[in-house]
Amino acid sequence: MEGKLFLVLLFAGICSAQIGIPCHNKIFQMTPRHALDIPKFMGEWYEHEYASSDIGNTPEPPRCYKVKLEHEPDNVLNITSREAWVSDDIQFADRTFITVNATRSPLSSVWQGQSIGEGDKIIDTDMIVMGADLEFSEWMMLYSCTIREDTYRWETMGVYTRSKSIEPELRNYLKALMVGSGFRIGDHKPIDQTNCD
Repeated sequence: MEGKLFLVLLFAGICSAQIGIPCHNKIFQMTPRHALDIPKFMGEWYEHEYASSDIGNTPEPPRCYKVKLEHEPDNVLNITSREAWVSDDIQFADRTFITVNATRSPLSSVWQGQSIGEGDKIIDTDMIVMGADLEFSEWMMLYSCTIREDTYRWETMGVYTRSKSIEPELRNYLKALMVGSGFRIGDHKPIDQTNCD
């Protein structure tokens, strides 16, 4: 719950253009990563860049943001995401329960997540795995959209690798993919992964 309170405070006061607009705005031509191999995709991912849509004043990100994905032993369509990050030298953690849409192969990359927010409210998040390397062992690009209080839309795009470090060439390539998905270069923010546990 502490983590969700932090996120609410972080996003407070951002442009009202996000009010009342549904997820998957038509300006984005979202094409999920085809045929996601869910078991290979599980494990730890470290975020290196993120961007927000239609805002112009993307808040500064936390440090040391990482995600550990695990599917249930008997069901790869039910995933638990355990997130950890640092803000103002305080460590935060959160957990999201994810259901995978697998009605046909490309849609295995379309996820619906639920977590507990402030006041024990359920927070729904739509996620689309937009891209990943062929072996799911190096990088991935993830779109997410959360509707808060049924009115406020928070859309982001993040790029992750399996390592805390990222080569400049790979960072530039992934940032170009983010721009191609509609997230402006001026709203990109790097995640500091130095001196992280």
